[in-house]
Amino acid sequence: MATDSAGRSTDSAARRRPSDDWLVVYGSLMRGLPDRDAGQDLLDQLGIGAGFRRVGVCRVPGVLFDLGPYPALRPARSEADSVCGELHAVLDPCALERLDAFEGFDPQDPAGSDYLRERIELLEPRGMRAWIYVYNREPEVSRRVMPGDWRAHLAKRLASAHDPDSR
Repeated sequence: MATDSAGRSTDSAARRRPSDDWLVVYGSLMRGLPDRDAGQDLLDQLGIGAGFRRVGVCRVPGVLFDLGPYPALRPARSEADSVCGELHAVLDPCALERLDAFEGFDPQDPAGSDYLRERIELLEPRGMRAWIYVYNREPEVSRRVMPGDWRAHLAKRLASAHDPDSR
């Protein structure tokens, strides 16, 4: 098995082994999104970026909705429903607790929370479970993002904003 200078495994299978310490983000928390006011990813703007390490892309069951500046994920309605996300290793559990506050998740008041943090099984990579924030309301069906890729949806939205024929 290959290791880096700190003795950590660089083998992709080792980096993706099942763990309780995984998080999937699928919207404004993804790394490298355009139009960041401060020139930083949102996780870094929140002061918790060092608490997570991006592992790579993933796919999860669910349906994505456009709520304007950020998306909402709801449970899949069929086996075909999936959302593209980013898989992150959770390096600091306190960062996850701070993210709960940002996402409006209160474990003491799930019914009053905007999002719920749930553990789900990923579609890709198979065999992994990770935390994800699921929207705790029913968004308008017309706001659905097809095919469940926020990054592609944002690029299309930005392109149409600069296209005079789309106005």
